[in-house]
Amino acid sequence: MRLPMTIIFKTSFGTIDYRPVLLVKVTDEQGRVGLGESSLLDMPISEHETTEKAIRLFEKHVIPKILGRSFSSIRPLYVLCAKEFVHYPVTMTGMESAFLHLFAQQQNIPFSTIFGGRKKKVLIGMSIGIQPTRKDLYRAIQQSVDQGYGRIKIKIEPGYDVDVLHDVRTKFPDICLSVDANAAYRREHFSLLEGLDVFHLAMVEQPFAEKALSLHAKLQRRIKTPICLDESAHDLASTKQAIFMGAGKIVNIKPARVGGYRIAKQIHDFCQKRHVPCWVGGRLESGLGSLFNLAFATLPNITLASEMLPSFSFLKKDILAKSIPFKQGFMSFPVLSHGKISLNEEVIKKYTVYQRSFTL
Repeated sequence: MRLPMTIIFKTSFGTIDYRPVLLVKVTDEQGRVGLGESSLLDMPISEHETTEKAIRLFEKHVIPKILGRSFSSIRPLYVLCAKEFVHYPVTMTGMESAFLHLFAQQQNIPFSTIFGGRKKKVLIGMSIGIQPTRKDLYRAIQQSVDQGYGRIKIKIEPGYDVDVLHDVRTKFPDICLSVDANAAYRREHFSLLEGLDVFHLAMVEQPFAEKALSLHAKLQRRIKTPICLDESAHDLASTKQAIFMGAGKIVNIKPARVGGYRIAKQIHDFCQKRHVPCWVGGRLESGLGSLFNLAFATLPNITLASEMLPSFSFLKKDILAKSIPFKQGFMSFPVLSHGKISLNEEVIKKYTVYQRSFTL
């Protein structure tokens, strides 16, 4: 599907003005349906995966492997599709999610506890893209403050950083503020980044390139503001290496990026043992994808405001029949009768651009 957005989301990687959604449905012999979402883009802005590649991968490689097979747990799926999970993490998260949802129904496990979390609601932070004018930025921040978001994050890039932060802090001196650089900075910007301490930020997210861990570690030693690892924490091994090097003090876990919820849980557990706080980062998923991220965010070491934006904040229409409750900055689980997720079939029909079914 291509769901129209109410905003244009600009980052240092590029601009997004509609949300592609690759919806995965898995049905068992009893007619139970597991639903999942692959939160891809139609063009390779920040990764090589695209919806076109994902569809081709599912049709030619994944579906022929799994169709008609018996699965008593999700582990055989990981083994069977190991190659695809490694090289297509965002794509495969949709299939993983669909299986997780199906198994939860089969085993009568409440959806909200499928990852072992127990929290009933999750504090949410707002991410604001690079704005054309200060007035637009102030308006977006004020709206986020009024809606009770637990943290306000603004995107920065060279030329859109210090002056912007000075103006924002002058106008909003008391908000919990962080910045996300999306790896836009280089060694020559080191002094500039050292100066960000004066803005009393909750964190500086991913200032340097994914593999520039030594630069991150050097900067973290010289600033008080915690560095949050995002692109650098792309799997368990990279996260361990970054933490051991002192390259950051916070980890943003994006399940779709790291290879799915199994790997995300391993990262969570490692960080918990190392006393490294985490939060869950979204990829502008529809309400369906947000449900899984929300369930994951109930884990005990997800202690900072996560970014699973309510769909009404960026989508004109969502594919969930009933939106996820959001009140005063917190997101909580909707009531799911017998674990079933109800979809808005009208919206799906209107915005579907491609679909295919596979049966025995």
